[in-house]
Amino acid sequence: TIERMAGHWRNLLTGMCRDVNQRIADLPLLSVDERQDTLRDWNRDLAVYPSEYCAHQRIETQAGRTPLAIALNFGAEQLSYQ
Repeated sequence: TIERMAGHWRNLLTGMCRDVNQRIADLPLLSVDERQDTLRDWNRDLAVYPSEYCAHQRIETQAGRTPLAIALNFGAEQLSYQ
């Protein structure tokens, strides 16, 4: 909303006034509360995993089901479960 955008602008201006020598990338856009809300909401894990299995057991199960599937991407490299 416009009110929220105005708040972001106010946060930027306040940050600039606090330290005129800081980098632009370090200026605050979100308020402390908005930042906490965003971190909490975006990091919320809604998936329910069976507690009787450890992470390595879940990976072994997936590898058995789909051995040729991509298990890991890193840059241009890909690794399958095999």
